[in-house]
Amino acid sequence: MTVTINDVAQAAGVSKGAVSYALNGQPGVSDDTRERILRVARELGWKPNLRAKSLSSAKAFAVGLVVARDPGFWELTPSSPHSSPGSRPPWSSTNTSWS
Repeated sequence: MTVTINDVAQAAGVSKGAVSYALNGQPGVSDDTRERILRVARELGWKPNLRAKSLSSAKAFAVGLVVARDPGFWELTPSSPHSSPGSRPPWSSTNTSWS
């Protein structure tokens, strides 16, 4: 089971906001409270969730890949619904030259 900041907050007896401040090194919690939160987080095995972090930081931690292929490629794919002889997929152009 994944340990959340809610779990850490409940175990440490503090708010979710205090846990967030402590784990992110932000001011707003006393040194004693910060140490208690960090200790509880360690004991529970809390690890940062990159998906949750990306929501708050506007960073996706993802990589996109774009691959250019000859439009005729899709006609050769056996699983394509448009792979029957003489048919063309609706997104395919009639000009397949890549000049």
